[in-house]
Amino acid sequence: MIYVVLLCPFCKSPRIVRANQKTALCYTCNRRFNTLNCRKLYSSDNLKVAMEMLKKVKTSRWNYF
Repeated sequence: MIYVVLLCPFCKSPRIVRANQKTALCYTCNRRFNTLNCRKLYSSDNLKVAMEMLKKVKTSRWNYF
């Protein structure tokens, strides 16, 4: 299974979803969005690696918007 770290198109909050998932719910703004139309930052077949990348995105000072 492949996991993807992506940004919510509404509030730009990062989130992990499965690659075959069509929609996701943002935990920050509580809006449902189509995962095919949003910015993907990282992908991995290992959930632990994807979680590390999510932490990196959340704590990073880089501008992902």
